[in-house]
Amino acid sequence: MKIKIAYHYNNKPINWFGHPINLILLMTFQDYHKNFSKTYNLLFDILMDNKLYHEFIQNQSYNEFIIFIERK
Repeated sequence: MKIKIAYHYNNKPINWFGHPINLILLMTFQDYHKNFSKTYNLLFDILMDNKLYHEFIQNQSYNEFIIFIERK
Protein backbone atom coordinates (compact mmCIF):
# COMPACT_ATOMS: atom_id res chain seq x y z
CA MET A 1 0.00 0.00 0.00
CA LYS A 2 1.28 3.44 -0.85
CA ILE A 3 0.78 6.34 1.52
CA LYS A 4 1.66 9.86 0.46
CA ILE A 5 1.67 12.88 2.73
CA ALA A 6 2.25 16.48 1.73
CA TYR A 7 2.36 19.35 4.17
CA HIS A 8 2.77 23.09 4.16
CA TYR A 9 3.55 25.23 7.20
CA ASN A 10 3.53 29.01 7.23
CA ASN A 11 4.34 31.24 10.21
CA LYS A 12 1.65 33.67 9.05
CA PRO A 13 -1.77 32.00 9.37
CA ILE A 14 -4.17 31.91 6.44
CA ASN A 15 -7.95 32.16 6.69
CA TRP A 16 -9.54 28.73 6.25
CA PHE A 17 -13.32 29.03 6.41
CA GLY A 18 -13.07 31.71 9.08
CA HIS A 19 -10.30 30.00 11.08
CA PRO A 20 -6.62 30.99 11.10
CA ILE A 21 -4.43 28.00 10.23
CA ASN A 22 -0.69 27.53 9.88
CA LEU A 23 -0.50 23.89 8.79
CA ILE A 24 -2.07 22.11 5.82
CA LEU A 25 -1.78 18.32 5.49
CA LEU A 26 -2.80 16.29 2.45
CA MET A 27 -2.82 12.51 2.75
CA THR A 28 -3.50 9.90 0.08
CA PHE A 29 -3.81 6.16 0.44
CA GLN A 30 -3.80 3.76 -2.49
CA ASP A 31 -6.50 1.68 -0.83
CA TYR A 32 -7.96 1.26 2.63
CA HIS A 33 -5.66 -0.69 4.89
CA LYS A 34 -4.99 -1.05 8.59
CA ASN A 35 -2.06 1.35 8.11
CA PHE A 36 -4.56 4.10 7.31
CA SER A 37 -5.79 4.17 10.91
CA LYS A 38 -2.27 3.81 12.28
CA THR A 39 -0.93 6.70 10.17
CA TYR A 40 -3.95 8.92 10.81
CA ASN A 41 -3.80 8.32 14.58
CA LEU A 42 -0.05 8.97 14.67
CA LEU A 43 -0.47 12.31 12.88
CA PHE A 44 -3.43 13.23 15.08
CA ASP A 45 -1.39 12.47 18.23
CA ILE A 46 1.50 14.61 16.96
CA LEU A 47 -0.80 17.53 16.17
CA MET A 48 -2.53 17.36 19.55
CA ASP A 49 0.72 17.28 21.56
CA ASN A 50 2.20 20.79 21.77
CA LYS A 51 5.82 19.57 22.14
CA LEU A 52 5.56 17.07 19.26
CA TYR A 53 3.77 19.63 17.08
CA HIS A 54 6.61 22.13 17.49
CA GLU A 55 9.16 19.40 16.71
CA PHE A 56 7.09 18.40 13.69
CA ILE A 57 7.02 21.87 12.14
CA GLN A 58 10.82 22.18 12.43
CA ASN A 59 11.31 19.56 9.69
CA GLN A 60 12.86 21.25 6.67
CA SER A 61 12.64 18.39 4.16
CA TYR A 62 10.64 15.32 3.30
CA ASN A 63 13.47 13.09 4.60
CA GLU A 64 13.48 14.90 7.96
CA PHE A 65 9.69 14.50 8.09
CA ILE A 66 9.91 10.73 7.45
CA ILE A 67 12.67 10.27 10.05
CA PHE A 68 10.58 12.21 12.58
CA ILE A 69 7.50 10.07 11.86
CA GLU A 70 9.47 6.81 12.07
CA ARG A 71 10.84 7.79 15.50
CA LYS A 72 7.32 8.17 16.90
